Amino acid sequence: MLNPRTQAALQISLGVGFLALALVGIEAWEARYAWPADPSWYAVEEHDRRVCVRSQQFAPVEFPAAPADGVTRILVAGGSTTFGFPERPVGDEPTTQLGGFVAAMQAALDVAAPGKVELINVGINGGNSEDTLRVLRRAQAWGATGLVLYDGHNEFMNVPAHFSAKLWGFATYRHAMAAAPRASAAPGWVGEAAYGDDTHAAAVLTHFRANLEAIADLGWPTVAATQAGNLYGLDPSWSTTGDEAELRGLSTLSDEALAARWRAGHPSADLAFAYGRRGLGPDSAVALRTAADVDGLPFRASSTVNATIREVGAAHGWTLVDGEAATGDREFYDNVHPLPAAAARLAMAMLNGMQRAGMILPDFPEAAPIPPPDPPEAARRTAAYWLRWACVRQHDPVLRIQATHVWAGRVLELHPDNADALAILALAESMASGIPAALPDDPELRRRLSGIHPCVAELVSGR
Repeated sequence: MLNPRTQAALQISLGVGFLALALVGIEAWEARYAWPADPSWYAVEEHDRRVCVRSQQFAPVEFPAAPADGVTRILVAGGSTTFGFPERPVGDEPTTQLGGFVAAMQAALDVAAPGKVELINVGINGGNSEDTLRVLRRAQAWGATGLVLYDGHNEFMNVPAHFSAKLWGFATYRHAMAAAPRASAAPGWVGEAAYGDDTHAAAVLTHFRANLEAIADLGWPTVAATQAGNLYGLDPSWSTTGDEAELRGLSTLSDEALAARWRAGHPSADLAFAYGRRGLGPDSAVALRTAADVDGLPFRASSTVNATIREVGAAHGWTLVDGEAATGDREFYDNVHPLPAAAARLAMAMLNGMQRAGMILPDFPEAAPIPPPDPPEAARRTAAYWLRWACVRQHDPVLRIQATHVWAGRVLELHPDNADALAILALAESMASGIPAALPDDPELRRRLSGIHPCVAELVSGR
């Protein structure tokens, strides 16, 4: 018979052992099977031999669980650009309008090889590589023979303000930290990097690499693109590193003063952007990339994100596409979502990648027809985005107001009486002058404008 002390020690050891086993089991479940706590974010439903992929308030995509005979099924996965934001329709009815570059790809395939290739869009609006991995694990049963991957912009988006870099590799910890506060709940925040220091950034990138490796292990022939971003036309968005007083009025500095501040060696995202945009030296392109790399809450993929995509892709024999070269650096609605013309170029680059990977017929035409974009609508949306950021980033709105004029002007060149473009111009003038805008007494127009952002809604109401 064991003495009481030995018995107590054994009970403690057994308890610790059971706890460790439970934690290992929970971790394995979380890493492989756990679904987001909020099912309204995204969900995959399978019933009656059909699959439905839902995300937020947007129209879901529905398709048969297996492709039809003679049809090659290719998955297209990633974040909001893959998903088709901002062109994806809203509503409960399943959509066949895939949106963005995926829609352009399918349109070209339908002309080149009618009824032969089916693209399944499993992009998640606001999702990161972990979300992509979970959906693709479910997709293994859907009869796909290849994967097109455009992922990496959102790796830092949902990272909390404070977290343990050492524990970030554990799924249980990451999911628990989903309830932790972010650096800021509102746009316009100025401060230190939202994800902490370089150690924290490295932890996020390590997790991104692990997810890409796990996607590669699923075994599909894969075409993967580096992430394209607007390096020239839109400055850092929700947040920026630096002191707000120092950042105020950057766009109005003389070339000499701006260059001197840049060369002082402490670049914030806004400072790097302002210097690079003016093209004041041979390092201007480096400055624009720096603006994305050091942003406080990056919504454009960093250089290290794209380097990780290239390294994992090369190691696993993926066919790589240069997303930045395909789209250029100016034709975007915002930081990361390409305008229709840029999306069409990205689509063609992806299709050529699929051809090189052997996913589609080798005689696929290199210039397959893609439906032309709608310039007025694209320009109107872009003008609205610029107005939003001019209103939000009031510490230096000059460039944003100027860009609002440019994009609204493109609409008015084709449609001089476009009410939205005229109203957006009036609000931009109001922001610059401080005089309330004289808007038409049109409730529906005012509702659309107020929907751009609460900050713009205040302008619409005259406050």
